Amino acid sequence: MYYVFIFLMMFVVMFFILRKNKPQQKQPQNQSQGEISPETINEIPTDMSFHLKNAHDAELRNDYLTARVEYMACVDSLKRDKKAIPQLEFVKKEYSEFVRRDPIFNKMLPFFLDGVRQNQGILQSDITAKAEDMNWGEIRNYNRPISKDDIRYVFYFAEEFGLLIRKKEGRSYRLYLPEQLKDVTEEVKTEEKEETKKTDTSKYDLLKFSTAHQASMKSETEFYRAGNYLLYLKQRCLSLFLMESQFSFYPRHETPSSGIELFSCYQFPNSGTGHDFQAFKKLNLADKVPDFNKCHSDFYATIKPDWEKVQSLMTEHHNNWKSLPAYEKVELLEKLHSLYDGKDNSQIYNQHFVFENQYLRQQFDRFLSAKDFNDWWEGNAMSVLKRGIP
Repeated sequence: MYYVFIFLMMFVVMFFILRKNKPQQKQPQNQSQGEISPETINEIPTDMSFHLKNAHDAELRNDYLTARVEYMACVDSLKRDKKAIPQLEFVKKEYSEFVRRDPIFNKMLPFFLDGVRQNQGILQSDITAKAEDMNWGEIRNYNRPISKDDIRYVFYFAEEFGLLIRKKEGRSYRLYLPEQLKDVTEEVKTEEKEETKKTDTSKYDLLKFSTAHQASMKSETEFYRAGNYLLYLKQRCLSLFLMESQFSFYPRHETPSSGIELFSCYQFPNSGTGHDFQAFKKLNLADKVPDFNKCHSDFYATIKPDWEKVQSLMTEHHNNWKSLPAYEKVELLEKLHSLYDGKDNSQIYNQHFVFENQYLRQQFDRFLSAKDFNDWWEGNAMSVLKRGIP
């Protein structure tokens, strides 16, 4: 960790060295357009071409930080447009060529590579933890300390240029140099290949709760119409259990106020014409509704801590996901989509987090199998109901 500190102290000095002097006009670089046609370039949407032009203009002024931010904004916008794949590839290639020319990147690169050389396997998050979070406007400023985005910028493109190996570990990366890890690199690639082959992320698809919930509600209706009221009540409780379990695997976008419950507990009515009360009435159990409600509440209370822990983990993961730089977010999504066989799902990062987290996998399997519910039904629930069934 000492070297990490030296990393950052030296880099603060480096930024003062690189403070922008009076801009000097220079001749534009010859931009390689690869095999993309001029018509395709012209199809870049106006707001995105605006960023691209700003990037070109900034580089002509030797304002490399602004140029970098404008390229990032252009790439980020194009990645959200699924129809702009050719334009995205063009801009990504141009951005990569810009990085090779960027004197700030080229001054940072050997310093950070030397740090990795002396700290083989260091976590990228251990380095970024010492740096500041900055928005794109702040990144343009030359008189500032190093930012997390600066570090990610160097490591991302160092890997793209074949100068660094980043091995995924949790939410971060282990960093290695290729010459140090030639044999290990091949092993890592083999492991990733094997993992991709046997990864069954669909097993932890959060939509399974919704599917199971819908199927359970359909069974409720069938049991009621068939006059099997005891099975109706069981299925009704199961539907509620699956619904609450499903909610726990989605992040909360707002922190609840003090005293507000994260999870509700359904209370069966003491009267009325609805199926819930009529099922009790036709089983001659109308007087057992209060006892059954108490039994039901007690069951939810035993499960609630697990639900809350699940939701806490999911919310933390969601917040970390939102704070990822755009290029890392897209890179991760591309990997996830390959594991999901191209499945289009906006919550794919949440589902994969369940797959990667042992505790969440256990809870997912446990709730979806409804083992806790079945144990409760055969035990406490039936002990309440049997006292009144003739």
